[in-house]
Amino acid sequence: MKTIGGILLGIVTIIYWQYYYSNLYKFWMSVKSNPDDAMEKKALLIRNIIIQIIMAGFGLFLIISTLQILGFVNYW
Repeated sequence: MKTIGGILLGIVTIIYWQYYYSNLYKFWMSVKSNPDDAMEKKALLIRNIIIQIIMAGFGLFLIISTLQILGFVNYW
């Protein structure tokens, strides 16, 4: 049960991360094409990039934890 939960959580995290990353790319293109109120958009972009890095780390942690539970990885 714990293994299935870990796998599902990892898959959901990866899907969310990819969806968020594509939205982040669209947001970056809109900032480049429309430089009005650029400082506010840059602050939002920096915040989104920080969230992106946290999500990537969380997803990686879930993947490694799941592999460790399954017995494929012995990192920690």
